Amino acid sequence: MKDKEAGSGGMPPRGGMPAPKPLTDAQKQTVKDLFKKYDVKKLTAADMKGIMESLDKAGIHGPATREAMELVGITEDKFRSLMPAPPRDGKMPPPPGGRMGPPPGKKERD
Repeated sequence: MKDKEAGSGGMPPRGGMPAPKPLTDAQKQTVKDLFKKYDVKKLTAADMKGIMESLDKAGIHGPATREAMELVGITEDKFRSLMPAPPRDGKMPPPPGGRMGPPPGKKERD
């Protein structure tokens, strides 16, 4: 019996994160339908907040968000300019749809 190569067997690639999955055809259509409601050249931060919530509900988040924005012609610079700035205390708000657990080695507060 042959040993499997290192890194195979369903393990994520080095760095611990699995490779991002491309958008499905259905997700691409969802993105196109969503953006029919907006003029991409005149998007506001409030528009982007609603768009991000809709994308999250459709299961489009993380690296797939970049693909979704590229699909409708939104550059990375435009996307960043419309995203809210992090709070002044330096802490990022929780991700859409819930919060992350405590950092490794820390216990949750009650």
